[in-house]
Order: sequence, then C-alpha cells, then structure tokens
Amino acid sequence: MTVLTEGRHRAEFIINYDPSLSMDEVTLLAGDSLVVGEVVGRRELDNVIVSLDPLATDGGETPYGISIAAVAASTSAQKVAILARFAEVDATMIQWPDSNTENDAVLGKAALEAKLIVFR
Repeated sequence: MTVLTEGRHRAEFIINYDPSLSMDEVTLLAGDSLVVGEVVGRRELDNVIVSLDPLATDGGETPYGISIAAVAASTSAQKVAILARFAEVDATMIQWPDSNTENDAVLGKAALEAKLIVFR
C-alpha cells in the first residue's frame, strides 16, 4: 500500500489572530522561496523580505514575521502575506533556518514576541 504524506497547509500554524491587524502584504526578494510557517527577515536597505539568515548583516538576520503560505521562487520580486503581529502560533510548526543555533531560536522568538506573536 502506498503511503501519501500531505504537506503543510496555508496558515496551518496559526492558532489565533486578528484578520485586520495581524497580517502584512510585503515584497519577497526575487529568487527567494518560502515554506508555510517560515520565519522571515527584512533587509534594511530596501525593506524586501528574505528568508531568515542568522549570518546576514543587512537586517535579514532579525526575525520580522512568519510566512502564511508556501511561495515558489520567481525571477522577479513578488507580493506575499506574512503574519507580522498580534497572533498565537503553534511553536512546533514554525520553520527556522537550518543554520539556526539554539541561542538564535531563543533570540528569534523574543524578537517575534516583542511584536506580540506568542508561541504555544
């Protein structure tokens, strides 16, 4: 018997949020892709959203929000929705970079909790 594995669904990690306050439409860097629940950073130079990179020095190292849906890479920048504030999320479903250390995760959660994103 073949076993099928279902991927994550759009916004599946969200426990509670305010539809009018919690989400932002942002621009994703050309060539970047996102998975559901991926923590993203924002480059300071152009305010473009990028996959979180703890080794970056351009703002992309600081958690800015969490991707709502999977987004395929594109040759041009594209508009995407992120969870930006005032929400509860399932901590087990949040996607951190593979290069994240335990300390990076603690600091990352603190940065998002300062935006009132609560991990359950």
